[in-house]
Amino acid sequence: MIADRPFGFVAVVYLVAVAVLLSWRYGCFNSPPAPDYVSARELASNHRIVAADLQRPSSFAGSLGFYLAPKASIVGKYISVKSSIGPHKPIAVSALADKPDMQLPDKMQAIAFPLPAGSFPLSMLDVGTTVLLLGKDADTKVSIPVMATVHAILCEVKKADTENCYPVLRIPADKSDSVTKNQLSFHIALPSQVHP
Repeated sequence: MIADRPFGFVAVVYLVAVAVLLSWRYGCFNSPPAPDYVSARELASNHRIVAADLQRPSSFAGSLGFYLAPKASIVGKYISVKSSIGPHKPIAVSALADKPDMQLPDKMQAIAFPLPAGSFPLSMLDVGTTVLLLGKDADTKVSIPVMATVHAILCEVKKADTENCYPVLRIPADKSDSVTKNQLSFHIALPSQVHP
């Protein structure tokens, strides 16, 4: 009886070792694929990700933050897929880019437009937001209202959320000379802020 014990012990150790090797071989001990964050709201193509856009997935491990990439590695990237990402949908790494898409429709031109001091918060602007540029011609003093669309939000590298960021506006090409020539006289307004 006593002589059988070493054999039984060795057999148990052998079986455990085989189980561990098989588990290792077939990936049982590998970390599961990193889950994606999900969107807190609808995110349009070319939208710049901020921390408030990201929610943990509903899976048990995801809800605890296990295997999730650090938010800082995603904040500041742009939605690169052509269609928007709906609310509570996964934000795959493959759907992100380091830079916005700056291709413009025909007869449109992009202009960087840093918000002057005292403007409304940049967080009120997003890709596709319609804005109104209000200014005057430096020579004739005639008012020049120009409708524009936010094409992208650009920020200094490694800045958090909206710090040191500004909108890039899409304006009709035939208005670009007037805007660039008189840009210092222009201010930006949302259509809801303009009263007839």
